[in-house]
This record gives sequence, structure tokens and C-alpha cells, in this order.
Amino acid sequence: SGGFYALGWAKGINEVVAVIVTSGTAVANLLPAAVEAAQAQVPLLLLTADRPAELRDTGANQTIHQPGIFGCYTRWAKDFPAPSCEYSLMALLGDIDLAVAHSKGQLNFHPGPVHLNFCFRENLAPDGGPVRGAPGKSSQWDKAYVDFRAMHRWASSPEPRSRYIRPEAKLPEGPVLEELVA
Repeated sequence: SGGFYALGWAKGINEVVAVIVTSGTAVANLLPAAVEAAQAQVPLLLLTADRPAELRDTGANQTIHQPGIFGCYTRWAKDFPAPSCEYSLMALLGDIDLAVAHSKGQLNFHPGPVHLNFCFRENLAPDGGPVRGAPGKSSQWDKAYVDFRAMHRWASSPEPRSRYIRPEAKLPEGPVLEELVA
């Protein structure tokens, strides 16, 4: 499966590897690879597509309860809302950086899988346009939303948008520590 391919690749290059799947049972098929990655501390990003939250528990096509599907086998997970200009692009980039940091073990010394569940109102299509059954909604991005200086700086840089300081396993010794302990 795609999950085990990504797991093997991540082990081989010793870096975070992403696996992308559609919604429904395709997500459930990633569970064995997620368990292996968690047990072996292999960094893996599980990127899943989903229907929007309002279609959950309605019997809609390709909807199972995806948030939390991997349980304790992920280092971090986030359920993203359907794309809209109301969800800041910079917040999205920050969340993606945070996911990579968790997957690499930069925040807790335990690399492993991270689940990012992305909701979409429309199927992925080459062109934006009106959303079926949702008058006034569009899948077209507002140009002002994605065309600004910080976005261009991020897109042209090899650096992540956010940096995380790894917690120290051992506190440095010295007079400050001795005073705190006393």
C-alpha cells in the first residue's frame, strides 16, 4: 500500500515522507503503516482528504469519521476546515510546519506519524467555481488571499515558516539551576 511505500522511503532517506490519500476507507488502509511508523519512530505525514464537517454522520458518499482514526499512533493530528479565505493561509503554513516538527520529533524527542485531515467541499478539480449545493460559495481562491509578500517570501525560501526550539533533555548546571532547586 501507499502507506508502507512511504514508510520504507522515510526509513531509507531518514526524513519525513508524506503519503496522500482520498477519503473514506483509503484512510483506514493507512492504519497498519501508521502503527509501524509509531513503533519504529519513523517520521511520516498522513495527508488525507475528507468531506466537510457538515457532511459527517449524514450517510454522504465517502464519509467515515476520519479525525482521530489513528488514535494514539500519531504524534499530532489536525482536522482542517474546508478551504476558505476565513482560515488564514499563514495559519495553515504554521500548522504544516508544526506537523513536520512533531513528525521529526523536534518537540518531544519521539519522531513518528502525524495526521493532517483536509476537508474539501468539492472534488479536486482543475478550475475553481461555484460549489454544488452551496449558493454563494466558490472553490476559487481570492487572489488577495494568496498573493502577498509573506507568501512569496515563504514560497521562495527553502526554510520553514516556523522554527521550533527542541527542549533540552538535561538542564545546564550552574548557579541559576542551583538557586532554582534550592
